[in-house]
Amino acid sequence: MSDAERSLRRELDLCESRYRGLLDASIDLAFTMDLAGVFTFVNESWQRRVGYTSEEIVGKEGLCLVPPEFHAVCLAAREKAAAGERVENVEFRVRTREGGSLDVLVNLAPACDAQGRVVQIVGSGRDITELKRAQEQLANSHERLRALFEYAPDAYYLSDLMGTFLDGNKAAEELVGYPREQLIGKSFLKLDLLPRKQLPRAAGYLAKNALGHPVGPVEFRLRRGDGTQVHVEIRTYPLQVGGKHWVLGIARDISDRKKAEDALKESEEKFKVIFEEAHEGIAYLDEVGRVLDVNKKMLEILDQTKDETVGKHFIELGILDPGDVPHFMAHFQQVLLGTLKPLNLATTNKRGEPRFLECSTSVVRKKGGVRGLVVLLHDVTEQKRTEILLEGLNRDLQGTIRDLERSNQELQSFAHVAAHDLKAPLRGIAMLAEWIAQDCADKVDDQGRENLALLQQRVDRMIRLIDGILRYAEVSHGDRLVENVDANQVVAEAIEQIAPPEHIEIRVEGSLPVVRCERSALTQVFQNLIGNAVKYMDKPHGEIRIAAADEGDAWRFAVADNGIGIASNHFDRLFQMFQTLGPSHGGDSTGIGLAVVKKIVEMHGGRVGVESQPGQGSTFHFTLPKHYERTTHEKH
Repeated sequence: MSDAERSLRRELDLCESRYRGLLDASIDLAFTMDLAGVFTFVNESWQRRVGYTSEEIVGKEGLCLVPPEFHAVCLAAREKAAAGERVENVEFRVRTREGGSLDVLVNLAPACDAQGRVVQIVGSGRDITELKRAQEQLANSHERLRALFEYAPDAYYLSDLMGTFLDGNKAAEELVGYPREQLIGKSFLKLDLLPRKQLPRAAGYLAKNALGHPVGPVEFRLRRGDGTQVHVEIRTYPLQVGGKHWVLGIARDISDRKKAEDALKESEEKFKVIFEEAHEGIAYLDEVGRVLDVNKKMLEILDQTKDETVGKHFIELGILDPGDVPHFMAHFQQVLLGTLKPLNLATTNKRGEPRFLECSTSVVRKKGGVRGLVVLLHDVTEQKRTEILLEGLNRDLQGTIRDLERSNQELQSFAHVAAHDLKAPLRGIAMLAEWIAQDCADKVDDQGRENLALLQQRVDRMIRLIDGILRYAEVSHGDRLVENVDANQVVAEAIEQIAPPEHIEIRVEGSLPVVRCERSALTQVFQNLIGNAVKYMDKPHGEIRIAAADEGDAWRFAVADNGIGIASNHFDRLFQMFQTLGPSHGGDSTGIGLAVVKKIVEMHGGRVGVESQPGQGSTFHFTLPKHYERTTHEKH
């Protein structure tokens, strides 16, 4: 080797040493490989990051450190470099000796000989693992923030300082009724979202945002895409992003809240009217008994002004006599324990007039305690005076009742005595007429015998009339036993006592009910009704039907016949005393029987009536309540 060659070799070794020293000093991952991808050199930074020494990796193919999913990218980059092209920003992953991985970003450049042929590939890369991790975290954070923004329950939107929409979430779309694509790039000041009169106020709030001041909460009435209007509450915050000034807006639909507020306001107004116009005096007290508010009626009862009452303790209002204070405090204690029995108070107003008051107190509670008390004063002065007057009248009435009872007893005794005294001479007359008819039979002609028979009939009718009047008087007097009575038995007994003639058929249609009444009185009713049907029967074959019907709260009984019938213009006087509408069979009618029926039925809480046409018979009907509940023994 000549001196020139040796000098050239020394310079070449020195150049290569400098080159390798430069690569080893680099913080990048520097390496060289042949055209087949086999490592020929790796620098110190590469060895530290990947974990393999130069001796362990030189001579091995680079793809042995690359996961399979990146082989295609690496082969394509190597082929371009081998073809003489520079390849930049090849991103792939490298497995480290410890089993981990590095994300790297590599540039490849071809190295040529003197003839320009590519003889090796020089690579320089950077570890971007932390950068990738930071980018992923940033992307995740962006996604989370976007999700929070997108699915927030309130309407979020971004605009510039001119009110131009830049973005909005789903809630914003639902609130305004437009898809965001129709809003982005447009100013709400020029859209039909706000009524015209609200635009200056909205522009003023944007000006405040431009000065860096947040705004809100403020309320607007928003016109939605479908034409409906909603009330919204908006807050806006100025932002600076990337040197640009934006406005973040948060809007909330408060239509329901506004309705609730309006309803509450209306309710409060109604309550105020009720409070002020109530007929009772109302005082609202705090938890210690100080007066917070009173209505007009309370001021009228107290005979004071509102300034004289509000702020004072209730006891200091002078409404209580000293002796009533302990009772009132005890009443308060009972109220706190849940007892709401009213307290009666007697007091005297400023004019010295006695007043009677009824006091009721209720507790207004809050969580964990008592918020206050509501005291209601009802002025019962007139009621009390009326009660006192009624008590006096009641005493007088009781005395009058006792006098009437005594008078009725005397009248009843008198009636029995009068009946006895009246019937005694009548019986004498009847006996005398009978003696004359017997003793003087040969001396009395036919006209005389007829007159004696007529006299006997008049005497008998007079005795029956006296007995009828006595029965009528006794209907509502004496002891009465109210019991459950089988109407079937009563009707059977009445028919047996009447003993109708053979040409009259009496039948009961269906079963009669058990009713609550006085047995003897019901018997008397059926005796009179069935007896009248028998007396006034003018048909050769008489029919009398007895039936009962359920009318819900009462039983309706009917006694129907096919007798002479009655004209409707006589219905009103049928049930009056001494009223007869024609001659009966035997001429023994007194005109008292139906009056007795009416009195008995009405005494039991029922009604009596008649349906009839002349010549077609009559139907007498009466009702008896199902629940005739009175004392077992009644005395009138």
